[in-house]
Parts: sequence; C-alpha cells; structure tokens
Amino acid sequence: MNRLVETRTTELKSKDTQVIEMEAEIVSIKNQVVSFENELNHLKCLEDKYKFENSDLQMRIDGESGKNHELNAAITDL
Repeated sequence: MNRLVETRTTELKSKDTQVIEMEAEIVSIKNQVVSFENELNHLKCLEDKYKFENSDLQMRIDGESGKNHELNAAITDL
C-alpha cells in the first residue's frame, strides 16, 4: 500500500512540475503575442505614413509633369 502511495505521489509531483512548466511556456507565448501585436501595429502605422508620403510625392510629380508639358508646349511655340 505504501509503495502504491509513493508511486502515485511521485507521478503527481511529476505532473505538477509539467503543469508549472507548461504554464510558464503559456505566459511566454502570450508575451510573444503581445510583442508581435505591438510590432504589427507599429508596422501598420509606418505603412500608413509611407502611403501618405507616396501619395504626396505622386501629386507633386503629377504637378511637375503638367508644368513640364506646359513648358514644352511654350518652347515648341517659339
């Protein structure tokens, strides 16, 4: 009987240790998820910023192209 109790106690201690290790791993994974979500949000902000900058640059390029076209037409008329 004592032997059975000792065996079960050892098994339970082993399982308890495994549970503690798994809980620590879960916490670590949750922390990684939070970190990845923060990085994702940062990258989304950068994407929005660069889209706006690209749009602004494209408008400037279009404006300059229009001016170039007008200058070419004026030169041609000379």
